Amino acid sequence: MKKVFYSISPFFILLLATPVFALDYPAIKQGLWKMTTTGDGQPGGSAQFCMGDKASLDDIVNRTKKMMQGMCGEAEIKKVGNTYVTKNECDFGISKVLVESVSSGDFNSEYTVKTKSTTSHVTTGSKTSNSVNHSKYLGDCLSGMKAGDMIMPDGQKVNVDEMTKNAMERMKKIDPEKLEEMRKYLEKLKNSQK
Repeated sequence: MKKVFYSISPFFILLLATPVFALDYPAIKQGLWKMTTTGDGQPGGSAQFCMGDKASLDDIVNRTKKMMQGMCGEAEIKKVGNTYVTKNECDFGISKVLVESVSSGDFNSEYTVKTKSTTSHVTTGSKTSNSVNHSKYLGDCLSGMKAGDMIMPDGQKVNVDEMTKNAMERMKKIDPEKLEEMRKYLEKLKNSQK
């Protein structure tokens, strides 16, 4: 299961990198996309993703905003030429993630998202990683695939929309007071080890 998390984390980071307010977004063509990810400390590889009928960055933004409510601040976004430059920070209690990305392409036949994410954890400090996700349109989704389905490099099929929604629901159930207690405890533990 850990392998799946690391394999789809670039897609999750892409969701975090998308802005949370309206702009003229390009439409992403509905159908099957081959997503090739490379990056620091990641196994890399290609996955196939079935983009649904609400295939636009605007739809992804709205779904992400709902799932991440209260955890992420307002994103900064600029359209620079034919690119979308975004910056967003999310607070997960004991860790914070700053995501900066540059998206480019026609979003009809291909697009690329270059992402830099910096994670600050209470006990382990900061870590920065870079990834590049290049997506290429292949055609119609395969028979039996539904919107959000992803076939991982190892052949395992998951639904990214459902997995992300379930993870966010579990995070919302965490008692904020207990999370703050844990954060303070870990901070104290870190300071005692100096």
